Amino acid sequence: MWCRLSFRFLANGNGSCIVQLSNSYNGDRTSVATNDTYAIAGHETFAFRFAWLPKAVEAVLKSPHAFSDETQAMIDLGVGKNMVRSIRFWASGTGVIELSDSGGFKLSDFGEQVLHPDTGLDPFLEDDQTLWLLHWQLAHARRPLFAWDFLLNAWHEPELIPSSIMVAAARHLEKSGVRASDSSLRGHLSVFFHTYHPARSKRGDILEAGLDCPLVQLDLLESRGQRNTIKGRAENVYAFRRGKKPEIGDPLFSYAVCDFWRQVAPSEVAISFREIATRPYSPGQVFMLEDEEIRERLDRLDKASNGVLSYVESSLVQSVHRSSDFNDKTLRALRKKIYS
Repeated sequence: MWCRLSFRFLANGNGSCIVQLSNSYNGDRTSVATNDTYAIAGHETFAFRFAWLPKAVEAVLKSPHAFSDETQAMIDLGVGKNMVRSIRFWASGTGVIELSDSGGFKLSDFGEQVLHPDTGLDPFLEDDQTLWLLHWQLAHARRPLFAWDFLLNAWHEPELIPSSIMVAAARHLEKSGVRASDSSLRGHLSVFFHTYHPARSKRGDILEAGLDCPLVQLDLLESRGQRNTIKGRAENVYAFRRGKKPEIGDPLFSYAVCDFWRQVAPSEVAISFREIATRPYSPGQVFMLEDEEIRERLDRLDKASNGVLSYVESSLVQSVHRSSDFNDKTLRALRKKIYS
């Protein structure tokens, strides 16, 4: 299974940028993304903070139009205008809120079940499973995020070097014949790194913990020191933490398999090991898991999924089978099991 990615930058009416990405597979299954227009702006260069998603939930429960009047939202949320926009961006990007038919926003089924202040499974992001769930949600955002899509699915170098990533993105743009703002792309990539790695001062000291994104706690990005760019400026070097991740519970992994399967091949009764391990947007790709650990988890899939999924392995076949449809009720039950 291979994936060819091509990128095209567009400008929208308010002067921000979006990226249009085309996915091509050598199979007949569709891409995870339901919308091929990718965002690189809207977060106002802020990674989200611990209090932001609970604030967004409370605001939308109070009024579906909480984010329509930015001046009033500044008062209600206690933040500046840029942060109001960023909170709205991240609450939408994580799938916690969604557009309602009557206008404004409402809690999504995911947001209602997990983050509702009265009935939610983890309304204040106290459980690491919730943080991994939010990471999964960002990787499958309804309006996909360029950096998440590119770096989680299409970047295969052992290290993540910002200047090299910029060059790779520029090559895609050159092939498409479209110019893009380096500052917009650089800012977007910087937000990705700040989402998963602690912010530091110019002296190298870690800044106040409350300013970091909660996903920093996942330790998904490891620091590999610094290197000098061609211009002689020092830049940080990162790498994804691959290998065993016992902190990801089996119920969370089984939920991710179901959610991935539901999006890429909802009519299929079986899905191969290789697709779960290596296909773009798959649990193996998004969680950065090695094949050995994936096999171990698949062996426990029946119990972890309440019998919804089962793994069949032989010399000829390595695949997961399902016993029921992936409807909203099934997904809610699997999300609930994550916290049991």
